[in-house]
Amino acid sequence: MEDVKDEPEYWSTRIYDAGKGKELDSALYDKGSLMMHALRRTVGDRDFFAILKRWTRDNAYSNASWLQFERLAAEVSGKDLKGFFDAWAHGTKVPPDTYLYPGDLAELKR
Repeated sequence: MEDVKDEPEYWSTRIYDAGKGKELDSALYDKGSLMMHALRRTVGDRDFFAILKRWTRDNAYSNASWLQFERLAAEVSGKDLKGFFDAWAHGTKVPPDTYLYPGDLAELKR
């Protein structure tokens, strides 16, 4: 992550609604996996895996939206994740360190 932290173009692609022509942008795959890891560190393993299990169970054989995922994550974790998802999924800049290095990841950064 440190190799792209200071690259504005990398962060300019939104994970949520990337825009026409950016549906397969490589940043979506990288940022998406980084965001999911940060979400895991933010809500903890138990809630993270409960979110994934419930998501797949509740949406099997159907369609669902990203905003539904955000609501489910907040519901299962009992946390206000608006700032997290605003920074990671809706933002076009590098997320603040609070969201970029959640939990004890902040210790690794030092």
